[in-house]
Amino acid sequence: MEIGNMDREWMFVDRLDPRYRKGVKQFVRHAINNAENVEEIYCPCVNCGYNVYLDSEELKSHLLSNGIDKSYARWIWHGEDVLPTLCSNLEDDSDFEGDDFDENFNRVDDLINDLKQSTEDPTQVEMFDRLVDAKNIIWHVEGRISDDKIRHPADSTQWKTIDHLFPEFGSEARNLRLGLCTDGMTPFSSLSSQWSTWPVLLTIYNLPPWLCMKRKYLMLSLLISGPKQPGNDTDVYLEPLIDDLKLLWDEGVEVYDAYHGETFNLRAMIFCAINDFPAYGNLSSYTVKGAKACPICEEDTISDHLVHDGKNVYLCNRRLLRWSHPYRDKMKPFNGKQELRNPPKILSGREVYEKVKNIENNFGKPFKKPSNGTLHKKNSIFWDLPYWKHLSVRHCIDVMPVEKNVCDSLIGTLLNIPGKSKNDVKARQDMVAQKTRPELAPQIRGSRTYLPPASFTLSRNEKKDVCECLHGVKVPQGHSSNIKKFVSLKELKLVGLKSHDCHTLMQQLLPVALRGVLPNHV
Repeated sequence: MEIGNMDREWMFVDRLDPRYRKGVKQFVRHAINNAENVEEIYCPCVNCGYNVYLDSEELKSHLLSNGIDKSYARWIWHGEDVLPTLCSNLEDDSDFEGDDFDENFNRVDDLINDLKQSTEDPTQVEMFDRLVDAKNIIWHVEGRISDDKIRHPADSTQWKTIDHLFPEFGSEARNLRLGLCTDGMTPFSSLSSQWSTWPVLLTIYNLPPWLCMKRKYLMLSLLISGPKQPGNDTDVYLEPLIDDLKLLWDEGVEVYDAYHGETFNLRAMIFCAINDFPAYGNLSSYTVKGAKACPICEEDTISDHLVHDGKNVYLCNRRLLRWSHPYRDKMKPFNGKQELRNPPKILSGREVYEKVKNIENNFGKPFKKPSNGTLHKKNSIFWDLPYWKHLSVRHCIDVMPVEKNVCDSLIGTLLNIPGKSKNDVKARQDMVAQKTRPELAPQIRGSRTYLPPASFTLSRNEKKDVCECLHGVKVPQGHSSNIKKFVSLKELKLVGLKSHDCHTLMQQLLPVALRGVLPNHV
């Protein structure tokens, strides 16, 4: 079944308009007629993004409540051909060649030119916007709420600093500010470490927050693959991308803007890089292990080495608080002392560049650390970007892996899961060495070591209550994984949690599950 483009006007009217409701019914009938399984139809609403299968009633409900993706001009996931004019001609004349091919190709070319030039018909203009989504590129100027709150990267000081330092770049709202994201993954759904794959993705911060992380707007710029992770050699693989980014900053490229109907010179920059902490060290060149592992404090990092656990801990973060904060005066909950030290000095991009600019890079394995005593391992390739040293925030930490680590440790400690709990004998011994909470010191009773219960220690019945609560949780489709499958009522523990599941637990479910076992005064 083929429906003409003029029947798509309902996609661009208000959802309360009767024409929209009529169009949704028309679309659902079309989807049912072309579906192999009417119980599994792709949902093109703005929230699902073609990632969810629904039945016809759920599909209709989603489209009415969320709205359809306006860029979905050709219904290719619901029975239509990608290029019907060309495809139908190919089927009718399978042995075409020479002039016949040119004629068919020109028809497609004419179709695209007609869409570019047809500014009188708003439906056709909106359909063509699905190619550079030109209108969304300037959302940060025309659609963003501008107040004193940080709702979007455009509200940040760094965004405004770029506009001030580089007015030619900042004056063109269509110039792209990109986020660079990379992390290691194991392919083939395997947990084996025999092969490492590092995708390098670019996301567009000009877009509204609900679009910039959608799959269709993410650009896979590199795929670093090999038997071992790239580590310090990441810069070697990034060199072609950095060359392109320098071109996009210095010269730009000519791009057609379908929304304004004009051609302009598009420029782009890396606004920041987003990684977990180990990848942070690979990209920023800073050593993120050991006594001076903080890339912000650097030499001013204060750490303690735990004798029994053999780890470095960083317990002096109270000095980052304002002077009037009550935590600075409290002693017993912390290390028995008031915190009277100043916060560390934060180095500017220029100051960091002066430290690393003369480092001679040594790539390859085994890695040879520079002998000049610096905490930086190399002169990062990002410093080749002309604007990099002017950015105050160059690397950001991905909150999801951090939240997963915190969630795993919290659940492991609350449920006292073997190998996952942070409340073990070594931890108690280190508390004794630190002269902290003496009432929790381990006690030797014959051949066994007794750990006095802490305020967070749960009885078996309380653990059972928490696990049963989580086991009975039901969440909306697409909200998170089925939490029930992670809960073991026999062993009273949670296993196999993914990052997004940990996020859902930390933000919503865990406080509810713990509420029933808290003391009355809490």
